[in-house]
Amino acid sequence: MCCGMRIHKAILVAVLSVVTVALRSDASVGATSLDEARAMVKGAYDANRRGDHAEAVRLAGMVVSEKGDLAAYWAGPNAKHPAPEADIQDPVAFVRAQLQAARDTGAELNLEIAGTRARAELLRGYVGIGDWWAAARLAEEIVRENPRANLTWGDLWVARKHLAAGNPSFPWVLVLSAPGGRYLSSRRPVVESDVVWTEVRALAEMPDSRVQWDAGQRCATVAVGGRSFGFRPDSVEVGVDGKTIVAPQAPRMQDGRTWVSVEALTAAGFWSQSYPEARMVIVGIGPGAATIQGGGAGIEGR
Repeated sequence: MCCGMRIHKAILVAVLSVVTVALRSDASVGATSLDEARAMVKGAYDANRRGDHAEAVRLAGMVVSEKGDLAAYWAGPNAKHPAPEADIQDPVAFVRAQLQAARDTGAELNLEIAGTRARAELLRGYVGIGDWWAAARLAEEIVRENPRANLTWGDLWVARKHLAAGNPSFPWVLVLSAPGGRYLSSRRPVVESDVVWTEVRALAEMPDSRVQWDAGQRCATVAVGGRSFGFRPDSVEVGVDGKTIVAPQAPRMQDGRTWVSVEALTAAGFWSQSYPEARMVIVGIGPGAATIQGGGAGIEGR
């Protein structure tokens, strides 16, 4: 029993040390802030010991997001509640174990953890226990705020794959990839007869891009990556850098918005990759773009 308690305590110390950026000096945290953090860490330990796993994770998250990395203070010679450094283990294990225990006991987890790295550890916990709805929501939140959170894209793929299994109505999402990063579009693509369609306006969410509608010419123009594209509803002819190519499907107008197939974008010079098992499609342009590698492997350069 005592050994198990020490291990849980050491794992929590690892959570605090690995998830956050180490403080440079004692002066960076005032005495009041340090005392408050120590009290919260002790509270997390006590909550874990009495089986209140929801409270343990909540308090650990507060220390991570509000107080910074206080593991050195906790384990150092001047700490009020020292823990043996030799017992530090996998930092994900604590969060995962507490989440699993909270779910098993029906505890409600209302966590608001700031910081990409802290939330990424919580995300790994959700993936570890198979809470796919929570994992997908948190992964979307992380990538919207930090498009370069590479491994999180793989976690999003994993979560969506599980959610989409056996659910034909599960919605698709569009990921836009450019040298500046990868961006989860706010506009949903649609699939008809195995053809993925997206609003032309979604391309405006790429960095340094511009989408305009010329009512006189009935043409949606897209400027991105130093290139220019023109899409006319009901015409398979697409303007590309002043030239004309023939697309496999003509763009269409629906509810006052121009839609274009991903196949047409590919013919015009974009690249694309579809992940039907996760209801995801990625459209990219320019060097440095990347595809999503599934299975939690994150992103690899193209």
